[in-house]
Amino acid sequence: MKNLMKIFAAVTIVMAFSMGTMAQSNVSKDVSLSAEVFQVITLDKQVDLNFGRVAPNMNKTIDLTNEASGGQVGEGTETVGRFLLSASAGSNVELTFTSLPATLLHTDATTTMDVNYVKDYADAALLLAGYANNTSFTTATQRFDPNSSFNVATGNFPTNVVESVNGIYVFLGGTVQPVIDQKAGVYSGTATLKAEYN
Repeated sequence: MKNLMKIFAAVTIVMAFSMGTMAQSNVSKDVSLSAEVFQVITLDKQVDLNFGRVAPNMNKTIDLTNEASGGQVGEGTETVGRFLLSASAGSNVELTFTSLPATLLHTDATTTMDVNYVKDYADAALLLAGYANNTSFTTATQRFDPNSSFNVATGNFPTNVVESVNGIYVFLGGTVQPVIDQKAGVYSGTATLKAEYN
């Protein structure tokens, strides 16, 4: 009986030790979860690209500083196209012209007139220099190819308050190329700019 009691006591001690060990291995800890969401990108058309009046066989250009050159300059309606893009500072933003027609279409829906483009954007430094008001232009800007997209200051969309938002201007200028027998009338087209985080 004494031996049986010793065995029982030994088993009880082993079980108690095992249960204590099991209790000690059941530990939990927390980690915090967090994420910072960028602001929603906004893209507003502010000014249409308007070549104004154009003479047959005389190319007419509207440059990125809103200066017109070529046929029938100075009649007052010429404007460089301008968008306002707002996004979170420090983000990667990709701009793509998803529609950029090679020709403008007459109201008769059959006659066309060739057009090509020049495009650029004004970052924080240029905005501060007055470029946003179309009063100056510098080659310090980053141009982008008419047929491709690019990242605005990759990984570093500027911190720049313009018109009460953090943003940049994107400008669209170009040249229309009427032929010698270009049909009289109004020609038009649509250029579409897309902006997205990438």
